[in-house]
Amino acid sequence: MLYYAPAYTDPRDGAVGPGMTDQAGETIPPDRPIPPGSKSIVYDESVPRFVLEALTGMPGWVVKTAAQVEADYPGALP
Repeated sequence: MLYYAPAYTDPRDGAVGPGMTDQAGETIPPDRPIPPGSKSIVYDESVPRFVLEALTGMPGWVVKTAAQVEADYPGALP
């Protein structure tokens, strides 16, 4: 499945990775490992978010179709 996942920036070292959202809608670090086999397709710094291919999502990850991803990021999918 394809997901848009919020980007989380670690305040300690500035590392950026997929995050999740809490009940207030704030982006937080994942409270568990990113699902095995997940693949980052695009990191959009302007939003900020990741486009991920994964078997399952995490809180705050939004399921997208291939057509939706292609509309937002032409040529991103093989």
